[in-house]
Amino acid sequence: MITLHASRFTLLALCPLLFALCASGCTRFAARQKAAVTRVAVTETKLTEEIRANTTAAVDTLVLAPTNRHTTLALDFTKRSQLMLGMPVERIDVEAILRDERAALTLHQVRAEHQAELVKERVNAANELAKANDKLAELGRQAEAANNASLVKRIYVRLGLLGSIAAVVAACVFFPVLIPIFGQLLGWLVSKVPKLAGALGVVSKSAFDSVVKGVGAVRTSLKERASTSDRLLGDTEMLKLVDDELLKSTDASDRKLIESRRAVLAV
Repeated sequence: MITLHASRFTLLALCPLLFALCASGCTRFAARQKAAVTRVAVTETKLTEEIRANTTAAVDTLVLAPTNRHTTLALDFTKRSQLMLGMPVERIDVEAILRDERAALTLHQVRAEHQAELVKERVNAANELAKANDKLAELGRQAEAANNASLVKRIYVRLGLLGSIAAVVAACVFFPVLIPIFGQLLGWLVSKVPKLAGALGVVSKSAFDSVVKGVGAVRTSLKERASTSDRLLGDTEMLKLVDDELLKSTDASDRKLIESRRAVLAV
């Protein structure tokens, strides 16, 4: 039974750690997702500019081409696309390309390769963004599962504590002889954890008896001194006498409890 409870409390302690790990993972992958979104947006902006340049170049080429029904229709379509996309920042010199100028042809080839690289970059950025989104979704599910498991275990532990308290109360009601035994157990627990004295309003019998014995020893010593000497004790001597008698009558756990209560009461 002890092993079972230990394992349950171990799992309960691990749940916040798992949740924290999931949260830190979410933060890390959220940063990756943000970088992927930025990468996609930048690539799309560059591609849009290249599409505007190509569309305008197509319009300029069709304007220079011999006119027939087909070129007229093509020009109409490309002009509409140009109207929707807008004009490019840098226009392609179509006339120079048609004249087979070396510089224009070289620039045209470099621009075509750059556009092909942008298309590849868009695919890679979209894949990276999809992976980041999938990872974030997975970490979110893990964090939610860890949080739910932690909540269930907290409820289980609290119900177990309530059941234990109810069992103790029922035992005391139906078997009053157990009350002193439970009282001693509670007192022993308070002696081991002095802070419980304030929370529960209970001290152990041994600690209380030790203090009573110490106070009684001080009274006896004062009576003996009064009967044999007319000199009254000074404050320092009186304090030393009280400390000595309490030190004799109490053990380490009792003194720890006394110091804890003195700290709480500021005396």
